[in-house]
Amino acid sequence: MLASLTAGSVALAQSGTDLAAVPASSEAGCGRISSFTSMPRSEGLFPIVLRRIDGKEIAGGGSPAVKVSAGSHSLMVADAIPPVEFNSTERAGLRQLRNRRMAQFKTFEVVVEPNTTYYLAAKLAPYPRDVINNAHWQPVIWRTRSERCR
Repeated sequence: MLASLTAGSVALAQSGTDLAAVPASSEAGCGRISSFTSMPRSEGLFPIVLRRIDGKEIAGGGSPAVKVSAGSHSLMVADAIPPVEFNSTERAGLRQLRNRRMAQFKTFEVVVEPNTTYYLAAKLAPYPRDVINNAHWQPVIWRTRSERCR
């Protein structure tokens, strides 16, 4: 399943590490958000870096999955698309983009269902790519899996 997400506050309803600031209540249940890097590159999917959930910084980055309460969450992400995927003009644009710090991040909302893991990826846009305005990729949920959230 590949669900496109757009920057801004767009909710997407979909049928490791605990984030202390986002308690998982036993009544509402919990789910996971994963930035695990084994996605199908042949579909233009690449790694993504999960930076914040609901405004809280993700510490360490040791685990690719973060446990969250069921419900709506705001995610801040950045792409981790390898430089080899870009031509020299695009790589120059990426350097300019990264110099603008927060311009490289995208924020979106996701609705987490109980006992569901959401796998995130960066979907690379086709040519021509607007790298300088960070429009060369979009965050996507490329897979969901039903699994007990503990």
